[in-house]
Amino acid sequence: MPIKFKFASLLIFRYLDIFIESGGFSAFAKAEYHQFQQLPIH
Repeated sequence: MPIKFKFASLLIFRYLDIFIESGGFSAFAKAEYHQFQQLPIH
């Protein structure tokens, strides 16, 4: 896996965490994000 992709995915997860913590996502999006976190990409 390219280093750039891994770094970008870490940034994306970081910003998603901020959005979710600030209430920017609905309950459905939170569930989808939780499923997404289970993927073996990080």
